[in-house]
Amino acid sequence: MSNPWNPLPIEAGGTSGTTPFSARRALGLQVPTGGAANINFLAAGAGAVARSVQDKLREVFNSADKPTIGIHNVGVGATRLTAVTTGIRNVAVGDGTLVANTTGSFNVAVGDGALAANTIGQLNTALGINALAANTGNTPSGNNNTAVGADALQSNIGGDNNTAVGYAALTASDNDDNTAVGTGALRNVASPGKRNTAIGSQAGGTAGTFSSTTLAGYTAGAANTVDNTTAFGAFALAANTSGTLNVAVGPNALLTNTSGSNNVAVGTNALNSSNASSCVAVGRSALVSSTGGSNTAVGDSAGSSVTTGANITCIGQNAQPSAAGANNEITFGDANSKILRTAAGIRPGTDAGAFQAVATIYAGTGVPNNANGINGDFYFRSDGGAGTCIYQRRAGAWVATGA
Repeated sequence: MSNPWNPLPIEAGGTSGTTPFSARRALGLQVPTGGAANINFLAAGAGAVARSVQDKLREVFNSADKPTIGIHNVGVGATRLTAVTTGIRNVAVGDGTLVANTTGSFNVAVGDGALAANTIGQLNTALGINALAANTGNTPSGNNNTAVGADALQSNIGGDNNTAVGYAALTASDNDDNTAVGTGALRNVASPGKRNTAIGSQAGGTAGTFSSTTLAGYTAGAANTVDNTTAFGAFALAANTSGTLNVAVGPNALLTNTSGSNNVAVGTNALNSSNASSCVAVGRSALVSSTGGSNTAVGDSAGSSVTTGANITCIGQNAQPSAAGANNEITFGDANSKILRTAAGIRPGTDAGAFQAVATIYAGTGVPNNANGINGDFYFRSDGGAGTCIYQRRAGAWVATGA
């Protein structure tokens, strides 16, 4: 009598003993003679039909398992792609991935709950638990999104063209054209925030909605709530809430600013303590302690002694005003600077502090040329003798004043 429990060959059509590696040896099981062709299974879901194991093993996917399913879809894990009708070329890996998808196509979901609510959204990629979990898609919205990281773009429903990389990056967003890279980057930017870019952990991540903002660095612009803000560097503009049109480049630049507007800070610690408006600081620690408005400092540590002073201009390394609280001053260079050179004439202001159109001061050697200057101008002759050192232009000619 023949043995009814022959090993099952891997290849269809084989016989016992002809294939060195059998299903029985691999699984520790025995099956009746005839192998996979005589073993039937019934897939889960309404409309499924019974098929043989051999038939199933020969295919990657067969529409007989679920007659309404679209073509070229791949699913791995419990409850995935269970609602798909005409959607094609989707990949779902993980429990609850693309579970509501019907006509959406070209989506990739990896991680429990990834793209769980998507129905018609197209060309989305979600890698991570609950990534793009709320995305549904409503023509033509909810498409072309990329989320990598748990909860990335979790609340997006119909936003397009978003990229989120990092845990909870863009987790509250439901609008278009945002890019966030880093844990919690742009985390709470909700609709209608769009056209934002944030790179760095918590960059732009703790506050509300804004648009057209670029942030790069750890917690850069973390508290920002306004549009058109630019911050590059760790902690740059980290406290800004309502200040508008600010630019901060460098670690700690405009660190404490909350409401000051129209500021530019370039350099480590530039305008570090300021909450004023209309200031420009370029250089390491430029205007680092300034709290006054309308100040300008260019150079390493330029204006670093300024505190409450306003309308101060300091140009050059370590250039400082006469006092920390001085107002309305211009300083060129530090204490080591001895000469101010210019190829142009100098036109001082009036005794009332107003600009004037005459009384330009020139200097040189020899007699001044009558073709130059206008009436009221002065000329200092460096090689002049008695009575020819100072000239003033009068009635179209230079006249020695006798000095």
